[in-house]
Amino acid sequence: MNTLYHLIRADFLERVRRYSFLLVLALTIYLGFAINRGDFYLQLDGYRGLLNSAWVGGMMASSAVLILSLFGFYLVKNSIERDLETRVGQIIATTPISRPNYLLGKWLSNFTVLLALVGLLAVAAIVMQFLGGESTALNLWQLLAPFMFLALPAMAVVAALALFFETIPWLRGGFGNVVYFFVWMFAIIFALESKKVWFDWSGLLIVWQSMGTALSAVYPDYAGGFDFTSQALPAGGLHTFLWSGIQWTSDILLSRILWLIAAIGLVFAGGLFFRRFDPSYEKIRQPKKSARKEIIDPREMPPTTLELATQLVRLGTLAAGSRRFNFLPILLAELRLLLKGLPWWWYAGAMGILVASLFNPLDMVRQGVLPAAWIWPVLIWSGLGCREARHATRQIVFSAAHPLTSQLPATWLAGFLVTALAGSGAALRLLAAGEFAALPGWLGGAIFIPSLALALGVWSGSSKVFEVVYMLWWYLGPLHPSEMSALDFMGISTSGYWTTYLFLSVMLIIIAIFGRMRQIQGN
Repeated sequence: MNTLYHLIRADFLERVRRYSFLLVLALTIYLGFAINRGDFYLQLDGYRGLLNSAWVGGMMASSAVLILSLFGFYLVKNSIERDLETRVGQIIATTPISRPNYLLGKWLSNFTVLLALVGLLAVAAIVMQFLGGESTALNLWQLLAPFMFLALPAMAVVAALALFFETIPWLRGGFGNVVYFFVWMFAIIFALESKKVWFDWSGLLIVWQSMGTALSAVYPDYAGGFDFTSQALPAGGLHTFLWSGIQWTSDILLSRILWLIAAIGLVFAGGLFFRRFDPSYEKIRQPKKSARKEIIDPREMPPTTLELATQLVRLGTLAAGSRRFNFLPILLAELRLLLKGLPWWWYAGAMGILVASLFNPLDMVRQGVLPAAWIWPVLIWSGLGCREARHATRQIVFSAAHPLTSQLPATWLAGFLVTALAGSGAALRLLAAGEFAALPGWLGGAIFIPSLALALGVWSGSSKVFEVVYMLWWYLGPLHPSEMSALDFMGISTSGYWTTYLFLSVMLIIIAIFGRMRQIQGN
């Protein structure tokens, strides 16, 4: 237990000192502030509850689950990977700590980080009730019970999933980040559509059913809506009703306990895949050996490091011809780096999307095929701007000639070419149909995507930030163009904001340039 405690404590302290934790912490604080101001609120077909302890606690706990179950996963999904990168894992492998204890400690560390953020929103809920002014009678049980019985088991599941993804090598990186986004989206929709609390890992269905029952008793015309929104309040505000909180039946409590047990079971299931930093299980490509053994003359062997160190080395200036600006080879090199290592099925999928763009109806191309074409290369774009940090090649790249005026533009242009090629089928289909007015929207999206990836990659030094931000933007905007037209960077809606995204792209490129200048000066 002492070893487990120190493992949890050290991991927790290391996490809360990272910029990623501060970013999610700022997002959590902003969420509480937005709810207090009414910029983000829960409504049921134009109705809301009075701001008593029950409603404030239920709304804040549901918001915490909805937001932190997504962003919290990416925050804590780096514990095993960090031990691998820092070589701490090899040290841990020599200690007596077992795989179950190590994984249990990592899970509890993940859980503790998420609980700290949930606790912050619980404090904000207490403040919100007093600021609301509609009910000053504070009932701590009604306010905090949703956090304990809904948010805590949900965060336990998220912490376990983050650890489980890390124990499987092919889910540890960017592909796992993309997979989790769709798993998270499907799991929430499935739980709400099932109408069964046993499938409700998040607890949102429990809140919905309890609020809906109380609302139907007062307003029988309630149609069953349940929505978190940031849209402006309608004229006259929302109609109010009294909600006294969730009735914690045995079925509800048992379902929450089972999800907590499922989270613990998922942690130990990860032990089936976790090899405790054993390098023999890593797939390392060995160089092909020649079938014929060559006889090596000792006189032809290269000098040792000591012999090289004793030789007099004279350093000269770089030749003028080596400093000439030659953009095309750098661009081709950047393209090769972006496309390096892609499996055959990726090219097959890209070709399938291209064919679908050419032979499907125009509406289907704009609303379905183009979003698919511009989510397929997400793991390629996520490497823009952060490849040097990921592979520790900053000193090499930044010491080359023209790192700011040649390498950075080549990186952006390579990303733009990949974007344009991925969506070229939709562009050709728009041209064939005479939809020339939609082409600026397509071009704005093709410019915006690599600009966003480059800026986030340069400043974060990680691919994870872009993967999270872009997938969420892609889901809210292009997939919901009528509700979120301002986020439609692909120009799918008729009122596309392509000029706004062109301006935003320019600002992102400028931000990336300043970030790269800062990196060059630091190296």
